[in-house]
Amino acid sequence: MLLGLLYMRALVKKSVEKYDMALMDLPVPEVQAGEVLVKVTAGSICGSDLHMYLGHKGYSWVDYPIVLGHEVTGSVEAVGNEVDKAILGKRVVVNPYIPCNRCENCVNSRENICEAGTRTLTAPPRSLQFGFRKNGGMAEYMVVPGDNVLPVGDGVPDSIAAILESIAVGVHAVNKAGEIKNQDIVIFGPGPIGLGITAVCKGLGANRIIVAGLSDDQGRLEIAEKLGAIALTINDNDFSNIITLLQENPARVIFDCSGHPSVPENSIHVLKKGGELILVGISTGKFSLPMDYMVRGEICIKGTYGTNKESFLQAINYAGLPQFTYEHIITHKFKLEESVAAFEAARAKKGAKVLIYP
Repeated sequence: MLLGLLYMRALVKKSVEKYDMALMDLPVPEVQAGEVLVKVTAGSICGSDLHMYLGHKGYSWVDYPIVLGHEVTGSVEAVGNEVDKAILGKRVVVNPYIPCNRCENCVNSRENICEAGTRTLTAPPRSLQFGFRKNGGMAEYMVVPGDNVLPVGDGVPDSIAAILESIAVGVHAVNKAGEIKNQDIVIFGPGPIGLGITAVCKGLGANRIIVAGLSDDQGRLEIAEKLGAIALTINDNDFSNIITLLQENPARVIFDCSGHPSVPENSIHVLKKGGELILVGISTGKFSLPMDYMVRGEICIKGTYGTNKESFLQAINYAGLPQFTYEHIITHKFKLEESVAAFEAARAKKGAKVLIYP
């Protein structure tokens, strides 16, 4: 057995059922041609991991039992045939997408919306693999294709590297909005993705960033302020305070990271002509918008989902620059043996990114 090891500790979600999760001893995966073995140094909990932990039926498509974790960093311990040995020993992050390389989207570097398999707008992309259809990185080791590891500079600590996939989701959303420098930005929803978008927009030189949340989001709104944003509290879907603040200088871009249908309906009133509404949060809710506002104001609405390799590489590059203060988003750190406590911390929503160390 590679490295003389037979077994490793891994966090396994055994079924779709609520809380059906256990720390188990699994065989260390063997490296095949084209693959690399990653010794995991840190990972972080994503909202999708939390939904699986809580038994959300929207994740019944996951191939249970599964080792959780798609936000992962580590070092390359071994490589299979057909992989350049220069990657050995390098610190890397794992890209969870494996493009089908057949559909139009994957061929055009949009693997986050791969069209292989079930062809509906709401179907999870078949390209989303690690932690969903293949074992993920909440373990001591994981095996991935050589193309799925992206090198990270030595100046980027493991804690930051562990959240870069999440940051890449924010970068991908920001890329939808075009020029950010000197622009006024509003972000609804101060969860980990919303805070990541805040950090990215601040690093890119946005003029004014307003982050809006609910009364129970106070801890996260304080993080938004550390990132350089103005924090606002919305109570009972009352948007009057943000409308008052922006009536003279409306925003050019709004990111809805909440997924609540009240946000698009109200945010249209604080967008300037030619502005853009980027939908990041996911729900099955419906909303309506006045057509005259949309047409006469040339308002553009865009959806954004996950990330692609290009955005991931941008997130890694930004991590090496001092103006991108990702570290404020990390609020909790746990050992793998403390996984239940880690998931409960994420569930409580008192902080932002929760890290797990093997």
